Amino acid sequence: MQNTGEGDADAPFLWAAIAVEQLNSQTR
Repeated sequence: MQNTGEGDADAPFLWAAIAVEQLNSQTR
């Protein structure tokens, strides 16, 4: 993964991963 200044392109995936982690923590 190269950082060409378009970090926002990865944001959706990163936020999705974070959301999954949060849900797993709540349901656990």
